[in-house]
Amino acid sequence: MAFSIHDYECNAAFTTDKFVYYTTNELIHLVSDDEANLITEFIVKNRYKGTYCGNVRNSLSHFYLYLKDKKLLIDNLTLSDYEELYYYLKETFPKVYFEKTVGLIKRFMDFYQSKYNKGPFMSFILYTKIINHLPYLRDKVVSNEALTSLTKNAECNLSINFFSDNNINNFIKAMKNHNYSSSITKHIKYQINLFHLFIYFTDYKYSTDIAEYWIDNIIKPINKGYLSYRNIALRYMDFHMDKLSFRKIYSKPRTFDIEKVYARENHFEKVLPSWSKDMVLEYFNYRRRTGCGEATITNDKSAILTLCLFLDSNGISSFDKITPELLMEYGKNEKHDSLEGKNNYISRVKGFVRYLQDLSIVPTFNLSVVLEGCRVPQKVITTLPDEMVEAIYNLKDELETSVELRAYAIFILGLRLGIRSYDVANLKFENVSFKNMTISFVQSKTRKFIELPMPTEVANAIYNYVKLGRGKCNSEYIFISRDVPYIKISRTVCGTDFKHLIRMAGYTPISGGGFHILRRTYASNLLKSKKNISQVALALGHSTNGTVDQYLNINKKGGYLCPLELDLIPYRGKSL
Repeated sequence: MAFSIHDYECNAAFTTDKFVYYTTNELIHLVSDDEANLITEFIVKNRYKGTYCGNVRNSLSHFYLYLKDKKLLIDNLTLSDYEELYYYLKETFPKVYFEKTVGLIKRFMDFYQSKYNKGPFMSFILYTKIINHLPYLRDKVVSNEALTSLTKNAECNLSINFFSDNNINNFIKAMKNHNYSSSITKHIKYQINLFHLFIYFTDYKYSTDIAEYWIDNIIKPINKGYLSYRNIALRYMDFHMDKLSFRKIYSKPRTFDIEKVYARENHFEKVLPSWSKDMVLEYFNYRRRTGCGEATITNDKSAILTLCLFLDSNGISSFDKITPELLMEYGKNEKHDSLEGKNNYISRVKGFVRYLQDLSIVPTFNLSVVLEGCRVPQKVITTLPDEMVEAIYNLKDELETSVELRAYAIFILGLRLGIRSYDVANLKFENVSFKNMTISFVQSKTRKFIELPMPTEVANAIYNYVKLGRGKCNSEYIFISRDVPYIKISRTVCGTDFKHLIRMAGYTPISGGGFHILRRTYASNLLKSKKNISQVALALGHSTNGTVDQYLNINKKGGYLCPLELDLIPYRGKSL
């Protein structure tokens, strides 16, 4: 029937002059002897058996007859040729047979390539997900001036061989060796092929800027998981670096690291004015030497960047040109969503300017007068309601999945020990002693060592996660990602897992109540248990008692026991 349709398309009628009709298993008689022998060899190599062999012979014979009719050769098929073949097969075969035929032709092309050392071919375009992307890609890249400029400046020329099946399969093998599942590696192969299709349109010119353009302007608008595409593309390039001349793109050789997360270029480093860079980085090194953690340094960066950009916009290109008037102008124009945020920035800028004063770069003057903060109204600190805590506690016997067991262990660490999300994410097995029932670590924020007694419920939650939910890997960190490659979680995962538990318990997450609300609840509960401020500060790992106030909720029950006297308030009502 399929061949009859082909006959009709070519001759506008059903004829016997040009074609001889056979059963579908005998369609192979219409191709040349060499082509028939090659099809037979393909069947034998793949060990196809039974009636399926007839289907294979029919599909591949149909493929050869199509090429003959179009006067095409397998060796020199172009992207347009594959595109026309795809739509021809789609119109000719029913959906089920069409998908099987496409798969057979793709495997046959791989066999042909291996046998005659040809290609590689662009046959991956035959897959529906790839070819459906093609019109969108053409619209984005054809006559694109920005992309044309990038390709002109590209310092690396790839070739179709760089994306050969052998290269891709070697990369996939490396991923599988690091516990990537077959379903994930299948998607990875799709991502690489999609990247190959894009590089085809750049005439195989490549640079990291071109890869970034692909992500930001082509993948990101249509796919929320665009960072996964970015990481796979860069990992693939990194994996095969020995086949490229990357000396002009990378300042030093790199080695492929399966667990590496390819972060974007640091926004701070990119935007910071060049004249200020050396002194600012020197200040950060000074802050590290004084014991500041990376989280503190990150906050410093955001604040000091605003100062440097302000100075730069005012024509200042050296810190020794800073004057009190300039700083006052900066303080007035510092725009922030909250008073707390404005105070935070001004405080960090004052620390940097004071450092410059100590180095005699900036004249000495009273910074507190020049850079004034804002008066912030005292807020009532929010803690976790008792009923919500109890509801989450009641979930512990229902938890089954890896994420649920991890979320509960993280929740208990925050509620019962008040550990920050940074420190939960960084917890290692060496930090936990089941023998002594303690958890000890150096805090990321303050760089202070702290040792905490570990309640039994915390020990049980950690044990259950490690035994029943944690992926099998050699990572030294307790809490790792759900999927391979198993790497330590980030601090944001703590907040996400916590909200997941709240929803499981039937509640809505509290507005503004991220993971840190557990630390505030912990401190408030300590105070309710008649611990004094010094003991609370010690348990939180604070240096002074003064920094504890922000963590303590109003003790309503205690407040009811010590009401104010009313003697000084005049009574104007009726006599009692």
